[in-house]
Amino acid sequence: MLDKLSALGEIFAVRKKRSAINKLTVTLKVIQGKREELVQTLRSLQQNLEKEEGFSKCTFYEDASDSSKFNLIEEWDTQDHLDNYLKSDLFRVLIGALKVLSAKSEVRYRLVSSDR
Repeated sequence: MLDKLSALGEIFAVRKKRSAINKLTVTLKVIQGKREELVQTLRSLQQNLEKEEGFSKCTFYEDASDSSKFNLIEEWDTQDHLDNYLKSDLFRVLIGALKVLSAKSEVRYRLVSSDR
């Protein structure tokens, strides 16, 4: 699905640095009637992510052909920064929101490039 991002409509994005090398990707289908709650939750998450050490970018996309499908893509400077986030309360909030607000979700992470 990531290779089809050009077909998706971007809702919001924030970038602190351009050197992020680790991506966490969440693909989800929101429960009917929970779309606004999901968007509000992810905006709040985004604001908190901006304060995290090693955070680089967060982008949230809505599928242009299905308004119930979304992609959330976070970028982190190093694997250690991503690992710390995966152990954090902030990540637990994201997982909790996915359990309550999505009918289906998938979380993946990978190293995508290195500027070092």
